[in-house]
Amino acid sequence: MPENSADVVCFGALNMDVLYVVDSLPYPDGESYVLKVDTFSGGSAANTAVALAEFGNNVIFVGAVGMDEFGKKLKEDLIHWGVKPILHYGERSGKALVFVDLDGNRSIVVDPGSNDEISEFPDVNGKLLHLTSFVCKNSDKPFYAQLKATESFDNVSLDPGAIYARRKDIIKLIEACTIFLPNKKEIEIITGMNYKEGAKKISKIMDGIVVVKLGKDGCYATDGEIELKVDSFDVKLVDTTGAGDAFNAGFIHSWIRGYDLKTCMLAGNFSASKCVEKYGARNFPSKKEMEFFLTKRSSKQELL
Repeated sequence: MPENSADVVCFGALNMDVLYVVDSLPYPDGESYVLKVDTFSGGSAANTAVALAEFGNNVIFVGAVGMDEFGKKLKEDLIHWGVKPILHYGERSGKALVFVDLDGNRSIVVDPGSNDEISEFPDVNGKLLHLTSFVCKNSDKPFYAQLKATESFDNVSLDPGAIYARRKDIIKLIEACTIFLPNKKEIEIITGMNYKEGAKKISKIMDGIVVVKLGKDGCYATDGEIELKVDSFDVKLVDTTGAGDAFNAGFIHSWIRGYDLKTCMLAGNFSASKCVEKYGARNFPSKKEMEFFLTKRSSKQELL
C-alpha cells in the first residue's frame, strides 16, 4: 500500500488521559477524594485508530502533539500499535482529566493544547476517513480542516462527541458523512428529539447510516428506512472511557469489509464490551478475537 494511503485515516484529537478513580463524581460546591491515579494515551480518534490497527487495518492518524514528554509518549504509543502518525507539533500536548467513580461513571475536562492549532490536512487517502471532535477553544481552524478533508474521501464517519454536538454548524460535517456515530445524548442535543426520531431526521440530510450508541442498552441504527437495534453484551462495568471509540473501531472494521449492518453493530458492541472491563481507553479485542467473533456472528439483517 502506498505510503500516503491507508484502509482508514483517523483525524481528531490526541490527548494524554490522566485518570482519577474517585469515591464519587463531585457535584457543584461538593468534594470527593481520589482512590487511584493513572496515565494513559488517549484522544477519541487516536483510540479508534489504535483499535483498527490492532484488528489488522492499515491506519494513518492525523493530529497534533506538543514538544514535550507527553507528546513523545503519545507518538511512541501510536507507532507501537502499528498506526502511522502524521503530526503537527506545537508547544504543549493535549491533556484530558478523566474522573471515574466506583460505578464506572465518568466526567472529563479537556485541555486541548496543540490540538487546536491544526489548520491543514495532509495529502493522504483511504477507504474511509474517520473524524472526531476538536475543542476549538481558540479557533475553528481544526473544524474547517476536517470539513475540507471530507472532500477527498468517498466514505466518511463522524463521532461528534459532546463538543461538536453543541455546535450549530455540525450539520455541515454530518452532510458529508456516510456513517454518523453519536451517542444517545448527542443525537438528542443536535436534533432536540428522542434518539430514534432524531436519527431518522439526520438520515434525511446524509447519504448513509446513523448509528446511535446507547451504552448498556446497546445500539440503534437507521438509514431512514430500515431500523435495527442490537443489545449490549453483559459484562462487568469498570470504566466507560473509550467505549464509544472502541465501538467505532469494531463497526468501521466490519463495515469496510462488507459485513451487513447488524453484524457491524454487533462487532461494535463486542469491541466496546472489552473496553469497559478495565480502566483506560485502549482495551479492546485482539485481531484473532475479532476475526473469530465476525466468523461466528455474521448474519443477515433483521428488521425491528
